Amino acid sequence: MLLSEMTKGQKGTIIAIDATKQLRDRLMSLGLMIGEEIEVMEHTLMKQTFKVIVDGSSVAIRVEEAERIFVKAI
Repeated sequence: MLLSEMTKGQKGTIIAIDATKQLRDRLMSLGLMIGEEIEVMEHTLMKQTFKVIVDGSSVAIRVEEAERIFVKAI
């Protein structure tokens, strides 16, 4: 499942990131990396941005980034 498909309150584990090295590095700097647990706290009505919790930190990402993060729901 893609992170962009998750709903508010849903949790999962990041299993893959399909992105350029530059985007992967940016996501890693925010704590978004393979093996990390992630929870969707909220998203805009049209799901254009997502607020997620990863490793105890709140992070906002765009839908374009969320569509590149593969998650296994837990």
